[in-house]
Amino acid sequence: MAVGNPSPLMISTKMDYKRVAAGVAIALFAVAAVVAVSVNMAGEPTLEDLAAKKAAAKKATPLTFGSSITLMTAYNEYVVHSKSGMVYMDGYSFGDDVFKIVNPKGGKKGPVKYGDKVAIMGTLNKKYLLCTYSGKVAGRTSVIGKDTEWTVVGGSGPVMLNDRVSFKNEYGFLRVSKDGTNSNAPTNTASEKYLIGLPGQETGLKLANGLHYGEVVELMNPDMQFLQIDHNGWAAMGGRPLDNWHHFAVLSALHREGVISYGDKLVLRAHNGRFVSVREDNRALEAVSRSITDESEFTIVGGPGFGSGFVKSRDMVALRNTVGYIDSKHGETQLTMGPDGHYGPNNVFQMLKVWDSSL
Repeated sequence: MAVGNPSPLMISTKMDYKRVAAGVAIALFAVAAVVAVSVNMAGEPTLEDLAAKKAAAKKATPLTFGSSITLMTAYNEYVVHSKSGMVYMDGYSFGDDVFKIVNPKGGKKGPVKYGDKVAIMGTLNKKYLLCTYSGKVAGRTSVIGKDTEWTVVGGSGPVMLNDRVSFKNEYGFLRVSKDGTNSNAPTNTASEKYLIGLPGQETGLKLANGLHYGEVVELMNPDMQFLQIDHNGWAAMGGRPLDNWHHFAVLSALHREGVISYGDKLVLRAHNGRFVSVREDNRALEAVSRSITDESEFTIVGGPGFGSGFVKSRDMVALRNTVGYIDSKHGETQLTMGPDGHYGPNNVFQMLKVWDSSL
């Protein structure tokens, strides 16, 4: 039986089937792409996210034996120690918050892992934290033993910097407070967890231990202008100068040392080596004399909200002489006194310690 040529209708039908099949494939691909995008938008990690996580994992630094660290408490203060071996919680000052993590078995210098036993040495006195039979802790021994070993708890795997960890011995968890340290805590709460940091990178509180005689200060009024002495020795209020015209060394006519208290008499030595004093004719301030007289002594008085105990950096103060208070108004600086004999708003300064200057 002979087969004839296919009809035009059959040819067009086959071509339509091909077109339909191609269209269906394209539609399915588009749906798959939309689903993939929607999945990514729903929170599935992208290639960029995975790369970022991998980079972050590389940046994480493990804690190793022999490292010097700081331990910040839940109150943003630090575990600190004194040269006598007392361990307590306070703001850090002069490296008293730095401890060294030592391997009690010796030799090993690798990473510290959760569950490892460590010895903690204070860097001021080179002594290890020792737990007595009553659970009290102090840094007063040079010998590593069972009573100086602490188990690191709070996670699994290597201990990383910026981890919060706890230390445990046979009595309980290490608890540091204002009045001392013990290991009698039976449970691990926020008070027994410490953030591991590096010395010099503290983000917690620094100890405000008061201004000392011999330190350098600057005096700023409420308008953020500074008391300063120009090259002629004349005093005035103005913006922060580029040099040290606004720096003053705080001294004592009686050669006192230590912390300055409210009610003490001070002497201010300017950048030119002369002492700030009061002119007798017009009560103006100047720094032209190399000798200390009654006109160059000032009693430090507390400003609003201040006035007892030690003087600290950033306190609001007033400086009083026999003829009045140093004026903090704009322009030339004189001594003034209110009608009632007390200081007024124009006599108040903020006393700020200068850390990078000596006069």
